Amino acid sequence: MINYLQELQNSWSCPIKGLANTSSDWQNTPHWRLLKALNDNNYRGKDLMVLFRSVIQYEKINNSKLASLKIPKNLCTSILQEEYKLASLDVRQTSSANTCIRSFEWYPQWLPHANKESLESRLFIDENCHSKTECAGDPFLKFLNFQRYRSNAQREAVRSVLCAPPGQTLVLILPTGSGKSVCAFIPAILYPSVESELMGVTPIVVPTISLALDLAAKIENIVGHRVAYRPEERENALGIRMRCESGTQGPLIVSPEVFVGSLFSTLLKSAKNGHIRHVVVDEAHMILNWGDEFRPSFQQMSSARRKLLSQTKTPFVTVLMSATLTQYHLESLEKMFSENENLTIVHATRLRPEPIYWQAQAPTKKQRIDWILEAIHHLPRPLILYTTLKSSCIEWNNIIINNGFQRVSMIHGDITPREYQKQLQRWKENDVDIIIATSAFGLGVDKADVRVVIHAELPESLDRFYQDVGRGGRNGNPCLSLLIWTLDDWEIVDSLSAPTFIGGEKGRKRWNAMFNSKKVVDKAESIYCVSLNSAPELDMKSEQNRLWNLRTLLLMDRAEIINIEHPTKENTRNFANVRLSTLGHTQLKLWDERIVPFRNDLNQHYAKQKELLAKMLNFDMSCCISSLFEECYKSNRYQIPIVRACGGCFHCREKSQRPFCGKILPRRTPKITFSQKTVGKDLQKLLKTDKLGCVYYPSTIKGDKLLNAIQDLVLWLIDQGVKNIVSFENLEKRLWKTPYNDRSRLFFLHQDVPCDITKNQPTVFVLDQSPTTWWPKTWEIIQDSLPTTTILIIPINTQAPDHPNRYVYDVLPCPSIQLQSWEEEYLE
Repeated sequence: MINYLQELQNSWSCPIKGLANTSSDWQNTPHWRLLKALNDNNYRGKDLMVLFRSVIQYEKINNSKLASLKIPKNLCTSILQEEYKLASLDVRQTSSANTCIRSFEWYPQWLPHANKESLESRLFIDENCHSKTECAGDPFLKFLNFQRYRSNAQREAVRSVLCAPPGQTLVLILPTGSGKSVCAFIPAILYPSVESELMGVTPIVVPTISLALDLAAKIENIVGHRVAYRPEERENALGIRMRCESGTQGPLIVSPEVFVGSLFSTLLKSAKNGHIRHVVVDEAHMILNWGDEFRPSFQQMSSARRKLLSQTKTPFVTVLMSATLTQYHLESLEKMFSENENLTIVHATRLRPEPIYWQAQAPTKKQRIDWILEAIHHLPRPLILYTTLKSSCIEWNNIIINNGFQRVSMIHGDITPREYQKQLQRWKENDVDIIIATSAFGLGVDKADVRVVIHAELPESLDRFYQDVGRGGRNGNPCLSLLIWTLDDWEIVDSLSAPTFIGGEKGRKRWNAMFNSKKVVDKAESIYCVSLNSAPELDMKSEQNRLWNLRTLLLMDRAEIINIEHPTKENTRNFANVRLSTLGHTQLKLWDERIVPFRNDLNQHYAKQKELLAKMLNFDMSCCISSLFEECYKSNRYQIPIVRACGGCFHCREKSQRPFCGKILPRRTPKITFSQKTVGKDLQKLLKTDKLGCVYYPSTIKGDKLLNAIQDLVLWLIDQGVKNIVSFENLEKRLWKTPYNDRSRLFFLHQDVPCDITKNQPTVFVLDQSPTTWWPKTWEIIQDSLPTTTILIIPINTQAPDHPNRYVYDVLPCPSIQLQSWEEEYLE
């Protein structure tokens, strides 16, 4: 085990020496971060001072013998004597070469309950807030270099995606850090059959460049080519287009704008050729959160998906993924992305146990600045400071830099993509300690060690607050959430809390102007092409006018006045094809009947979000903050319960309640299992018209000889369409190794009778001579009613559990074959 303090002291004169140690535990310490800062000669002063404090606090908590830290004097020359007090530090010179620094606990008087508990006390403890939830994996995970699932919830989600019938829509709600990306990658890299070695095309739509690059970095080495489509990289973009058309691309990571725009014609060709088997949308809550307002392409994905479905030979599976979805999100996604009640929700919604929540109301803006600067002088790094407005982001960047901090970066929506990537890379590589950002930052950025998230303004909703706080503690360790607000912040909340949807009369005028510009596409089907540049008044022709027209059409689509038919390549940007869904679409009465209730539902949703945010800020609240998050995300209609967790909040500190974390439990809504897959002709021949078949092997065959024989049989059954394997340990190990060396053999390993989403998939039970818990249960199922095609591979002398003196082959009337006979007839 590394002695972190000793490692630090050995590296004072040569920080690169300590940085060469790549242990993840070491790199998660303030000692390592201090060396990282020291290695950058451009940074000194307060950045180092706060890191000195973090090292001392870490050692005081984990090694109570340490009272102070001796630091080479030359490292302290850039820090003024009076500045140490700002970080609750005391400095003394102990020799001509060293300076001794002591730290004192920080109890900010302006923060309620800070006198009861130190804000830093849990931030330096190597304490994982989650209980271990790993479970046995399926062999196809090895293509992503995994052997186990992170949890039962991840296993249920992955298996649901792979078992879903054509045309199904799946919503996966899994906690942050549960491995949702595996649910997108596995179906994207597997081959559809033994005969085909084409991965096909799996579009994975993501909201931000950072998330696209993160996902691409995880999968490109596995598939061997570029997967993130960026139009500005012309050569790579051309290669991706060619692979999409030939069906060899596999995972394809795109933005919503690319999915509905520049790449859509290529995706249409791919769909017509039958290459698209899954379409995945990550961070699906953003379809509403951003699509309702400033990125309408998010909602255009609905019509683009319908168009692709109409052209494909076999309907693809749609997968929508998120860590949290409100009932408003779920209702909207169901309407936009599913048909004929084919929506299934796999959910395991557990709140984050890592954040420790603190909040304070500042009487003035100046007081808030003082309090946040005090916090920044004390709290450990990495640290994110969130603002709601871009102007506030810029202001805080200037304030923090002017106060002597230099390891600082800023990200907001108006910086260029190149600058965004530059600052994001600095953040990921720990070249900065503080990042100041608007709430868009961090979405999908998987930086594990963020210790502190500060909100310098009220976010527009409780949902937004929870999403922001979720950037911290992704490694499972405690993190701190600090919200400091003023009454003036409510003006910002009121202006941003609900999207600005167009009213009935103005919307109808826009629609009339667009409909007057129509060209007939298919009169029999009532499909018309309308111009998005049409304007109800002459002085309204602009890009904003085009966006308002697009928002109007999206609103009409969701209100079921029209259906947007995704346009062809030639008119993607300035025109839209629409199918009329009802008569009277130009009349104000219909608009009032359809649009007004829709707007009312939307306003109620955002009003609830504001109400919950206000409750959180009320220090007289009689409940844990987790109950507010539960109210935000639970859904009675979709039967989605919320498993509560809390790392600490005002209520829990008041009641001396310890941090708690509920157990994650996967569920499905509705509680169905997908219908069984068909099996191959040879297996049908063996079974005749029965669901059950037996393969008997001599009880004298044991060891490797038995494994070799059964292994060949099991692989043959997999090729014939069997998906579930219930067997003994040695055979499972064999199936994990060399025999499974292609991506077309998809199967699931079980330690017991399948009872999850795979229950109705064709199953083989392999029994050896050793006792097993699942055999009696299997026998009961066989005697009762088989849910699916079932094969038994058992020793010839296996006794029937309910007939101890009789063998299975005497009491089980079903097609059967001896192992040797199967080898002679079916094994080439």
